[in-house]
Amino acid sequence: MVEEPQKILFLYLNTGNGHKAIADIVKKAIEKSQNFCENHNKIYLEHGFDPKHKFTTLFYETGYRFTIAMLPGAYSLFYDVNCNPVCLNITKQLTIFGNVQHLRQLIKRYHITKIVSFHFSTSAIAERVIRKYYPQISLINTVTDPYTAHPCWFLTKKAGYIFFSKQLANQYVKKYAIKNYTIQPFPVNPLFHSSLTEPSFHSSNKKNNKFRVLIVGGGEGLRGATRITELFARKNGNIKLTVVCGRNTELKHLLNLLKVAYPNFDLTILGFVHNMHELMANSDCIISKCGASIVHEVLASGKPYIISQYIHGQELGNMRFVKKNGCGWFLKNPQKIYQKVIELQQNPKYYDKICKNIQKLNIHSDLKGITEYILKY
Repeated sequence: MVEEPQKILFLYLNTGNGHKAIADIVKKAIEKSQNFCENHNKIYLEHGFDPKHKFTTLFYETGYRFTIAMLPGAYSLFYDVNCNPVCLNITKQLTIFGNVQHLRQLIKRYHITKIVSFHFSTSAIAERVIRKYYPQISLINTVTDPYTAHPCWFLTKKAGYIFFSKQLANQYVKKYAIKNYTIQPFPVNPLFHSSLTEPSFHSSNKKNNKFRVLIVGGGEGLRGATRITELFARKNGNIKLTVVCGRNTELKHLLNLLKVAYPNFDLTILGFVHNMHELMANSDCIISKCGASIVHEVLASGKPYIISQYIHGQELGNMRFVKKNGCGWFLKNPQKIYQKVIELQQNPKYYDKICKNIQKLNIHSDLKGITEYILKY
């Protein structure tokens, strides 16, 4: 008996770079798996909201980015309020409103047989559509927050779940009576593997060698990067600093002014880049935020990690994971960040100790398990 080809729909939102990035990594891994394409199987990666329905896009994507960057306290309040079941249900209904027809159209267009959601909001929409119109379609929720997750991830009852840590699975499987789930390594692009890294400051034999520090904060740049850069420029130690600004043109402009004010400081300013793996490989230390994807990319590259900020709730577990395993530090104050960098620069044994702690975690890009779970579910 010949199996019917699988037509799998991957749903994501642009609430950050992580959701789509994970979906894309998993999609490519499945497409490379044995006989997938030859059997006329197909994966479609699609945005989960109707482009005509501006409210949900404005609320979830634009609103998310704005509050994270400008009003983190407001986001923290919203996060906590929505832990209340009543508020959570209201938010769920607002999310579903206006997006059901969009998903129905995608299912009809591609003849979808299975949906994999990479955001809790798209999970809620998918559950409604499946329950009401397509009960034969199966749903898998990929919980992209690996160590601490909001209750909204677990509103869909009849679904498979992909967890990226035993810690999170142990916390929620029994609580929400999840019957079908798997625990897999967090998906990391293989290009970020530490075997591809350049020699560190302490192991290089180059003359006039400088300690290479990378500041990165995703598509919008790192909040507070200007203050950190200014302090490094004033101190002007034996440091080469590279700052990735993403799409943040204002940040790039301010840093260019600093470059003019401190011409003797070795400062490289970049916009949006597609070679982050190379920048990490050529760094000795990385200063960044604490999203799940960037945490695992930094650790996969094997570099000491200074976290200067994290998002309340959802990224708390990421920060604690880095600290608990002796791979990095949470430091908000630019002076303390600078002091930690100098300590890493001047103390080779301390630097090597941190690198060995990172190596023990064995962050790798084994996607076989997640591929098999999605295809067999």
